Amino acid sequence: MNFKIYHPLTTDGFTVARLLSVLLHPIILIQLIFIVAIQYDGLWHSPPRNHNGWFVLIIALVFVAVFPILATFWLLKHRIVSTWEMTQRQERNAPFIIMVAFSLLLWLVYDLMGVGGMVYRLPLFGALLISLTFLVNLFWKISIHMAGIGATVAFFNCFFSEPSALMLIIFIISGIALTFLAAYARLKLKAHNPFQLVVGWIAGFLMGLFYFRNMM
Repeated sequence: MNFKIYHPLTTDGFTVARLLSVLLHPIILIQLIFIVAIQYDGLWHSPPRNHNGWFVLIIALVFVAVFPILATFWLLKHRIVSTWEMTQRQERNAPFIIMVAFSLLLWLVYDLMGVGGMVYRLPLFGALLISLTFLVNLFWKISIHMAGIGATVAFFNCFFSEPSALMLIIFIISGIALTFLAAYARLKLKAHNPFQLVVGWIAGFLMGLFYFRNMM
């Protein structure tokens, strides 16, 4: 096999950037959002037949993390994409379509299970956000990492719509830190230029703000 997978802990001067790029990947961020949404819907301590939070989270993990990662390995094996980081714009179309498909499948599974509330709405938002980045990516490269960060900031902005002063300070600092860490990582890896990062963040934030404000 000739494809190359960059491990986040390689020692070639980009260790921190690659590690941050992995930790702040949308696949990771969406799990954090699911955890908060499950808490919001009060599912953590529900009996299994009432959609226990752990069961709901595991299903989300399978559909939005495990399956897309396995699909990416398949794309690498068949040379549809050349590297794990998919730095070429054209290579990102197939993974985007796959992620949209799995997000919609998760939404359907939750619907069949009767899972409601905020948790039920998250997969649809994921599908919409990835669809937007896919459409933009047909013509111009956009940062899915920054779109994910922007959407995460929007989610917590809506979730803590009336925070205490301390919570507001923590939220602002955390949002700024996540944004700058992700931007640093993507620039260091030369995956995007600054304009692509800014547009990605704004797109994710505005879509998240509109969606979650109307759904909460």
